[in-house]
This record gives sequence, C-alpha cells and structure tokens, in this order.
Amino acid sequence: MTQNIRTYITWLLSLFTLINAFGQTEMGLNVGYIKPLLLSRTDDPHYSGSADYSGSVFMALKYKEKATNTMFIGIDLSLDNYKLYFKESLGSHIGSNKRDINYKFNYLYFKFYPEWVFGNKVKFYFNTGITFGILLNSNMSGTIGSSKRIDLPDGHWYYEYSEKFVEGNARDDLRDFNVGVGIGTGLQYIISDNWSVQVDISNRFLPFPVDSGFAKSQLDLLISAGATYTINRNKKPLLFRSGFQE
Repeated sequence: MTQNIRTYITWLLSLFTLINAFGQTEMGLNVGYIKPLLLSRTDDPHYSGSADYSGSVFMALKYKEKATNTMFIGIDLSLDNYKLYFKESLGSHIGSNKRDINYKFNYLYFKFYPEWVFGNKVKFYFNTGITFGILLNSNMSGTIGSSKRIDLPDGHWYYEYSEKFVEGNARDDLRDFNVGVGIGTGLQYIISDNWSVQVDISNRFLPFPVDSGFAKSQLDLLISAGATYTINRNKKPLLFRSGFQE
C-alpha cells in the first residue's frame, strides 16, 4: 500500500468518525452499472483510436447525516470495476505505434456532497459534490507495436515493425489518482421507520484513466439501486443542534 493510499484511508476514517460523533442518520448500500462516455477527443490527424467499455459495475456504501429538515451531508465510498478495450495508432506511417489492449481495473472512489430531499412516503433527492479516486489494482493483456526507421548504406531506408504481447499489471498505463465532480438524483421509497429502498442516477465527470492522447476526460453515467437503514431518526438535525434555524 503506497503512502498516498494510507494517508487517504486515514483521513477518510477520521471523517467518518467525526460524522458518527454528531449522530449518523442513514447508512445505505447501492449496486449498479457504469456507462462511461468519452469527451474531448484528440484532433491529431496522425492519431486514430477507440475505447470501448463493457460490463463495468460498482458498489457504493452511503453515509448521510441530516443537517436540516431538507438537507443531508453525505459521504459515499464506492468500489468501481472497469473493463476497457483500448486500441490506438499514432504516427505518420501505418503501424508506427500501436496499442491493442484489454484493461481491467478497480478504483476506490470517495464522494463528499450536500443532498436535498423532498417528500414523505416517496422522496425525491438530488446532490452535487466532489469525487476523489484511487487506483487499487489493475490488469492488462494485449499487444504493443512500434516501428523504427532503418537506414541503408546506399541511402535508402525502410521501417521495421515489431510487436510484443504484454500481460500483467497495468499501473504504468493508468492514473493512480484522479479528482472529479458529480451530480446525482433519485427516488427513495419509505418501507418502515428504519428501512427504505432507492433508485439512483448519477453523472460523474473524470479524467480519462488511460495515459493517452486519445481522450482527456470522460463522463460516467451511473445507474443503481439499493437499500437504506435509518437510525436516530428522531434526533435533531446537525445544524439544528448547532443552533441553526432553517
């Protein structure tokens, strides 16, 4: 475990402890599907490529503290599993540089956000916040090709192309850490005083994880469903306990 990851986890646990000290209100679990959409693609005429995600999923733990009658302060911790097929070719000559690789990698994401909630039996909510991601592990398999110019004694030259198979850890190709912003909305159905279920649709703007000129960023569409357990429902909201009146 790197020093950055240890520092991040220590800071995260300290924040959870602080929220719990104020009287944690809700704990939830969501599972869902990730559909990344690529943004800001390169306009280099010598570059061609494609990036196709398939079967990317995530699981998120949700902690929310009631701040006012209509606002919560939330912390999400999610494990996101991406599957990406990435193909690129860069150079003025065909085959000068190629990458044709399947990536599988996991990010641990932390999101901190305010959330506004309206309704009684059926509640509508929306939130916006900041997301931090840490690369936990990765794997790749595929081929990398490159060519070099060979000069002949008679002044002629040609390109020699070579290709190799690669397999194993993909950390050198992926971002170790990224920061993004997100916005989400959903519906929550109250089953009892303690239990509820919800469906959630969120968007998350992030840097493209592969170190490449193909795309600079992506927009993750996250669709999920889950359940929430409510505790301390009758306890005064956090800001009310601090003397704030809505």
